[in-house]
Amino acid sequence: MPDRATSVHTIETSVLSANWPTYRDYRISYCAEEYQATLEMYSDLDIKHDKNRVELLTKCRRYAWFARSAETGQVHVCSNSCRQRWCPICAGGRSNYIVKSLEPWTQKVKHPRFLTLTLKHSNAPLFHQIDTLYRHFRNLRRDKQFKKYVSGGVWFFQVKLSDRSDQWHPHLHCLIQGKYLPHEWISRKWKRITKTSNVVDIRAVRNKSEVAKYVARYCARPTQLSKYPLELRQEIFEALHARRLCGKWGTAKGISLSPPKFVPEEKYTRLGSWSTIHSMRATSSEARLIVKCWLEHLCIPPGISLDYLDDFIDGKVDFEVVESDEYWSPYLPGYS
Repeated sequence: MPDRATSVHTIETSVLSANWPTYRDYRISYCAEEYQATLEMYSDLDIKHDKNRVELLTKCRRYAWFARSAETGQVHVCSNSCRQRWCPICAGGRSNYIVKSLEPWTQKVKHPRFLTLTLKHSNAPLFHQIDTLYRHFRNLRRDKQFKKYVSGGVWFFQVKLSDRSDQWHPHLHCLIQGKYLPHEWISRKWKRITKTSNVVDIRAVRNKSEVAKYVARYCARPTQLSKYPLELRQEIFEALHARRLCGKWGTAKGISLSPPKFVPEEKYTRLGSWSTIHSMRATSSEARLIVKCWLEHLCIPPGISLDYLDDFIDGKVDFEVVESDEYWSPYLPGYS
């Protein structure tokens, strides 16, 4: 995986000089290991299930174009997307969208807290452990005493292998609103519900500007596939297939956790395809300005566009899913 840039100037220089012929190449550069692990997993599963996940994955973000937001004047990149659960390219956008959706709610919460719930490690199949964890969590949210402490929240699922026992470690991270929640109380309550586990973690989020950093660690993907051999990746896939990986309750019910599937045409004005702008950035001041405004989240004056140069225009055809990078940034802490 490439080194992370340390400043906008460095990022701009590297992107302007790098050979990113497609937006897809640019996005993959931030998740190369995860992309390769996902590709291998989908390749094997497609044979078993007679699906076309690999085809969808390899087409994701292949067609892209720069566009000016009618609302803000900022430059974004719109592109086709596969929206598959394990696509690491789409995961970045999903993570950022959730983080931004959470911001209005977290700003209203006086004392947000981060709660982590775990199960005692066992040799039970992963799908069974997840079923158990979700059932216990539902019972906790229904508990009358718990409701007195917690009025709402958002939860995210994660799973990894225990370093010590080599057993699965499924767990839930919850950003919650409510009264002070004593660690001893929630530990006893969780043990009473699960019968086996009293291991919980509860901590205050002291700086609301740091909330995004907490959430971003967990909401993009439930685990890093590149850490596991192929057979374990397949077990993870099967255990999580068609399951919800995040949710909300109580005061957080109004939060949207899923990015819009389509880019409204009236929301953006095309400035030119990625391939056109990319190929002309060394010779065209307009192309350089478009890229600069995109990188630095600046407004661009109306009327600047190279869209007229596109004979074969990336994206001016119907796609099943078209998304904007408005909710994606490689610089968000916790993204991998």
